[in-house]
Amino acid sequence: MIELLTETTPEYEAFLASSPRGTLFQSGFWHGVKKNWRWRAVVFRRDGKIAAGMSILLRQVPCTPWKLAYAPRGPACDPQDMEALVALIEGAKQLGRQENVCLLKLDPDAPLEDAGFQKSMAALGWQLLPESWDFDRIQPQHLARIDLRGKDAETVLAGMKQKTRYNIRLAERKGVEVRVCGPEALPEFYDLMKTTGIRDGFAVRPCSYFEGMLRSLGANARLYMACYDGISLAGAITAQFGNKTWYLYGASADEGRDKMANYLLQWNMIQWAIESGCDWYDFRGVSGGQGENKTMGLWRFKGGFGAELQTLVGEYELPLKPAACVIVKKLIPVFQKCALFFASLRTRSEPRRCRRSLPGFSFGCNYDTIRM
Repeated sequence: MIELLTETTPEYEAFLASSPRGTLFQSGFWHGVKKNWRWRAVVFRRDGKIAAGMSILLRQVPCTPWKLAYAPRGPACDPQDMEALVALIEGAKQLGRQENVCLLKLDPDAPLEDAGFQKSMAALGWQLLPESWDFDRIQPQHLARIDLRGKDAETVLAGMKQKTRYNIRLAERKGVEVRVCGPEALPEFYDLMKTTGIRDGFAVRPCSYFEGMLRSLGANARLYMACYDGISLAGAITAQFGNKTWYLYGASADEGRDKMANYLLQWNMIQWAIESGCDWYDFRGVSGGQGENKTMGLWRFKGGFGAELQTLVGEYELPLKPAACVIVKKLIPVFQKCALFFASLRTRSEPRRCRRSLPGFSFGCNYDTIRM
């Protein structure tokens, strides 16, 4: 039995939280973060109970009559359960017809080596995009994750690289303090985000986005700040859902880098995951490329904490209106460039205080860029 939800329910959230494939990005909490998208969900029931689900975000393509539909890290179902998979896809198509959707996208939390799942998706008409080595997809395909199952803090610490443990202890010895903050610390965090954006060459979302994230995720999210002698050196937002913890956003100051504040900051967030009984701590994206490039330092940092490199199957597309898709795919890069241009202006020129502004149009949610 298939049903379409227009708003989330406690039953659906409980299913996602307990499902091995359920993620924060499929939950109704994440819809609260993505206010410029409409939320829908396809639910498949077996014997009266939810057996599979897929949350879908809908957005109007400017200057066109069509919409885009995206299921972030969906579907939440056993990839080998063909009955459920077929039902969810049919439900998504039904929703697409109702909403005048030209293109469906999803990026399952399924491993790349699952050839059976890829075969099933191909049989259902889905097109798998080429493997992404960096951050040019909606969600990163290559992830750094720490397996926390059955481990306490000492075991996790022992599994880190020696240099990482040394830097954590160095930050403690130098007097770096990490605290969990409320929304009142957002101006400090946002200043660090802008500093990081200018240093590393990415556009920063408006402060209102981070305000909305903390408000929507509530007790599921924490804003951490690392300080030395009253000065904020680093900050991060992390969130929990079900048995997983995600590191969502991080930023750091140009000064005080010898204090190794980022290491102690991450260790505090990992400890929260352990104390909460989570099975995984997800650092999210890293580069999947081999050899040295500008993002390999990101993997060295995350991998130093004992994270494993996990490669997911990638991003799928299902055109519902092929001719419209051709037009939309030409328009989206134009909208993205405009959004990135204005976001870059904001990053460099916005007064150093928290203020509201409208996000630009984009379809993705790449690593620290002005995306979905």
